[in-house]
Amino acid sequence: MVEEGAERAHTVVELPYDEWRAFAWELRSSFAMFYADQLSITQGSFGQLVRWEPPLRVAFTGQAIYDIDCPPPILDGGGAPLDLLRRFHLDDDGMEIADFLARAGFVHLRSVLGDEEIDKLRSVVDTAVAAARPDDLRSWWTTVEGRDVCSRINYLNEHSEQVAALGSDPRFARIAAFAGPDLQDAYDRLDGNGVVIKVPGAAEGLVDLPFHRDCGMGGHPVKCPMINVGIQLDAASAETGQLHMIPGSHLGTSRLPHPQEVGRLPVTPLFTEPGDV
Repeated sequence: MVEEGAERAHTVVELPYDEWRAFAWELRSSFAMFYADQLSITQGSFGQLVRWEPPLRVAFTGQAIYDIDCPPPILDGGGAPLDLLRRFHLDDDGMEIADFLARAGFVHLRSVLGDEEIDKLRSVVDTAVAAARPDDLRSWWTTVEGRDVCSRINYLNEHSEQVAALGSDPRFARIAAFAGPDLQDAYDRLDGNGVVIKVPGAAEGLVDLPFHRDCGMGGHPVKCPMINVGIQLDAASAETGQLHMIPGSHLGTSRLPHPQEVGRLPVTPLFTEPGDV
């Protein structure tokens, strides 16, 4: 049972014991259990449960909270505001890059791949998209003017030796090391090495994603720590579609922000060029 507000509005959720353990161990989140129809809300609302999940995580496992209502400033080692738009090159000081990543939760590396490599990767993507089908269990689709259009290919490494070799590329081994010594390429799990395609005019499907965590359905103790390494194949801007980060939010659990809350959060857009990571 959780309570909210001065009027003590109660939310009561019922679920079987095995599902309770999966929730308590964070193998499944409230969203995962809701979508799987594994919980029954006998009083209150699912929204109240979602709002209370972060403090429950604090109670269960001692996680820190990232305060959406009063986000903490992101400071550099000297106590000054961190330049969140700073961009690095891969041969810059590794300790500075790792420190930025640890504080902000993301880092932008310029020109890691060259034009020829990017052209080859684009060709791999074009070939994989042409071969994809909506029922192949390896791709995501959307609808544009009544047509099915592919918006994502998972396990692209199965289509290309070039993609499969990225995890052993010394450049990407260096990038992984910025986040710690124990990470390795996850080409055979977590969707493998995939490609996300921004589709203009998309009418439905998971194309323009809201703020989310990649462990948002659960599995945080198993999946994390991890980093996502994205190779930019095209320029990304406000016009073409780009990633937005909430810096520092990797340091604690929190509810996901409502659209009306995003305007007061320290959101950082990433402006990238082909070959950036």
